[in-house]
Amino acid sequence: MRDHEGYNPAQMPGRETQHAAARSGPTMATSVIDVSLGIAPAPRATRGQRVTVWVDIIKADKRDEWERLIHEILAPAAARADEELMTHMRFLEPRAPNDDGTWTYVMMAYPRQKGAGYDVRPYIKAAFGEDEADAFDEAWNDCHARGQRGYDVVESAW
Repeated sequence: MRDHEGYNPAQMPGRETQHAAARSGPTMATSVIDVSLGIAPAPRATRGQRVTVWVDIIKADKRDEWERLIHEILAPAAARADEELMTHMRFLEPRAPNDDGTWTYVMMAYPRQKGAGYDVRPYIKAAFGEDEADAFDEAWNDCHARGQRGYDVVESAW
C-alpha cells in the first residue's frame, strides 16, 4: 500500500470541471459518513477487491422521503441484522440537484463482502415486520425517477 504521507483524497475539496459535457449528467456526489449508528467504517477496498456501486435517481419532490427511508429505516435495520456488513457500506449524497431537478445518490459495498446479503427487504422485514417491508418497498419505488442501477467493479491500483 502506498504511503500518502497524510494526504487523504477523500478529504480534498471538490473542483467543478470546466468541460461542458461533464456537467450535463448527474451531479457529483460527496461522501457523508453517518456516525449515528455507532459503526466505524472499514478501511477502503484494496486492488482487485470487488466493489458494488448502486446509483439511485430520486424524484425532485422525494428527496426528504428518500433520506428518511435510508437513515431512519434501512440503515438501522441493516445494522441490527449485520453490523459487519454495515462497516463496508458507503452512502453518498448529492451536492446539488441534477439539471432536471432529480437527485443522484450512490450506495457502495466497499469492498463487497463474499456471501453477504445486499437485498434490503430481509433487513426491513426482520426489524419491522412484513407490513412495514411492504410499505418500505412501495415508498422506495415511489421515490425513484428511474430504476436503481448497479455496477459490479473491482478496485484499481490508482
